[in-house]
Amino acid sequence: MKRKIDLITTLQRTDPFEDEKIDIVVKCRLSSLEMPIYAIAKHRGMRI
Repeated sequence: MKRKIDLITTLQRTDPFEDEKIDIVVKCRLSSLEMPIYAIAKHRGMRI
């Protein structure tokens, strides 16, 4: 969780993401669980 917060903080300090709301979705590659947020993130999100 700390790494996720650090990444969000770092991104919000950069010009492209300044003052933007950032959500980070993390999915384990080995998991077969498919949650609706994964499809939304793939469709609307940006890979970082």
